[in-house]
Amino acid sequence: METFGEAYERIYGSSAPPINNPQLAHYWNLPVSDLCELDTPALDPGLQERHRLYLYALMAIGWNYWNGYKDGRSGTYPWNDTPGPTDPTWLSGEYRGHNIVALAADPFGRIVYSDFNHNALFNSSAEHAEARLVRRLYGLIDVAAAYLPVPGPMSSTGTSSLNGFTVYTSLESCAQCSGIMALATVSQVVFMQTDPGEYLIGRILHNLTPPTFQAPLPISGAEVTLPQFDQLNTSFTNFVNNVPNQPFWISADGTKKDTTPAITSFLCTHAARAIYLSGKQTLDAYSNGTQQLQYPTYAPATPVGALTNLQVLQAIGVFLTYADEVALRGTPHTI
Repeated sequence: METFGEAYERIYGSSAPPINNPQLAHYWNLPVSDLCELDTPALDPGLQERHRLYLYALMAIGWNYWNGYKDGRSGTYPWNDTPGPTDPTWLSGEYRGHNIVALAADPFGRIVYSDFNHNALFNSSAEHAEARLVRRLYGLIDVAAAYLPVPGPMSSTGTSSLNGFTVYTSLESCAQCSGIMALATVSQVVFMQTDPGEYLIGRILHNLTPPTFQAPLPISGAEVTLPQFDQLNTSFTNFVNNVPNQPFWISADGTKKDTTPAITSFLCTHAARAIYLSGKQTLDAYSNGTQQLQYPTYAPATPVGALTNLQVLQAIGVFLTYADEVALRGTPHTI
């Protein structure tokens, strides 16, 4: 096997610099499968329930702001729900971006803010939910927020750190978002659906980045026993298998059809929206007392004073009221 130096010289035609990244040196001659493995212990059941609550909150926010006209308002969408009079107004509105939402919780478990993918609104392919969320969090450090300003811990370099923060996202993070979260020193990212098109990049970056700017630890919905995790992945597989014969979109004159198996198209469909609604309904059941938390008094050992799971549930209720009535899908800001 080639050493790093030998490979570098073959590719670039000059002597290699020293490997200053021990993580890269460790994995250099190991199988790619090793680089994609995470050696993490099973999560405490109380912590799993805690993570699920935030993911249910994501589903509630996502369902409320769901939009489906990805290919424009003209034509038909055989896979999508037809907006009805009792649906949130966003379902019948213009397409602003993919139905991908992220929120951040500080080390104490308080929700700081949320944001959406807004690729369509900004005519961009880079306005991803997690990236926008991190930029918003940095903005909240210096600008008064309508909801909850970020407490501004400062690193030795004078830059604000989000160390100890957890980002919850509805879809597994891409390289851009994983990198931005690494620069912000976000500690972990919990996602409720895998994205096969991202090739486990979150795991790879976590293993390759140094502790000073380590990409967040990715935690899947399976690791927190989220029922909707498998449901979303299974439904997406069904979409991929069937969309070539049943187009996602058909133009009004029938001459154009969208048969691409895009995960962002799946996230407009009735099947995906119904799964999000099930998460919202579970959260509603906890909130109105028809379903009880199993670990209401659970709180992480650190930091001292962290919210219990019951307090997290109550805080989520307050935030959802704000998100539904004021936040407007995160669109008021452009940072």
